[in-house]
Amino acid sequence: LYGGKFVTAALAVAVMAYHLEHDNYAIILFNTKSYVVKRANEKVDINDLVNRILDAESAGYTNISEALAMGGVELNKMKGHNKFAILVTDGVFNKGGDPRRELFRFPKLHILGLPSNHDWGRRLSMDMARKTGGRFAMVSSHEDVPKALINLLRHT
Repeated sequence: LYGGKFVTAALAVAVMAYHLEHDNYAIILFNTKSYVVKRANEKVDINDLVNRILDAESAGYTNISEALAMGGVELNKMKGHNKFAILVTDGVFNKGGDPRRELFRFPKLHILGLPSNHDWGRRLSMDMARKTGGRFAMVSSHEDVPKALINLLRHT
C-alpha cells in the first residue's frame, strides 16, 4: 500500500479499533514482510494505532501467506468461540506462495476485496473466504474500505 491506499488503511484500522475497543484483536500489516502493529492481548490507544500504521514501511512485494501465518498466531491467543479474521487485499500475491496453505489457522476468514487488474486475485480471495466459512465483500475503491469494514463487523 502507498499514498491514498495507505491513508485509507490507517483510517480502516481506526474504524475497526473504535468498533472493537472492548474486544481483543490484532492488526497485521504486510508487504514483502509482515508486521504486527497490535498484538491480540495488547491495549493501544486509537491514535497510537493510527501512528503505528503511518510509521510502517509501505513499499515492497505482497506476502499474504506470512501475514496469515502471523495473524493465525495472534488469533490463537484469543479466547472465545466466535473467532474470526479480516483480510483486506486484492488477493494478488507475489511473495510467500499460495496463501491458501495458511487457511487451517482460521475458523473464519472474512475478506474485503480491493480492486485489481488481476481477476485471479479476486477469485483467490473468494475461494479463501468460502473455504473458511467467511464472507467476501468486494469494494469498488480503497476509499470504500472503512464503510465495508463497519458493515462486516456489524454482521460478525
